[in-house]
Amino acid sequence: MNRRNFIKYLSSTALLSLIVPIDLSFGQTASGYKDKVISKFIELILPVNNSAILNIESFKSKLNENLRNNANAEKVIDYGIKFFDHNANLLYQKRQFLQLTKTEQLEIINFTINNTVSLERPDPSRPWTDIRYGKTFFNNLRSFTMHEFYSSSAGWKYLGYDGPPQFKGNLDYTKCSY
Repeated sequence: MNRRNFIKYLSSTALLSLIVPIDLSFGQTASGYKDKVISKFIELILPVNNSAILNIESFKSKLNENLRNNANAEKVIDYGIKFFDHNANLLYQKRQFLQLTKTEQLEIINFTINNTVSLERPDPSRPWTDIRYGKTFFNNLRSFTMHEFYSSSAGWKYLGYDGPPQFKGNLDYTKCSY
């Protein structure tokens, strides 16, 4: 590449970078709305009402870490959130799942878990209307949340389990003291 072509290349890429914005956080974090929906689902899934025990930020950071390892998980989460928003619009005429009351949200979740057919016929141009995306999204998020919660110290405290025994002093098995 000669100098003239190099300068053309630099100027064209500089102009293109101004025209086409690049999302610098692509693949690292979820959008603000997606974070709110995931936080709401985590609150609905977990049996804890005390927010002092529950650290949702650690759940979301571990979920984002798992999303980087799985290419299809991002699509399932996007379509799952769109599925729940779509059903909120169909059933309660609300634009978003977050605008519903807790009982309405639980009704949509229970409908999704217990049924195999969507409220309306799935549209191929809008794949998130298919109930499979809602089921897959919720089941994956539920299993991930339960695994992370019950393998953490907050889950142990919720169950009343102090953790494995911590030995004091010498670990000679003939002289153990608890």
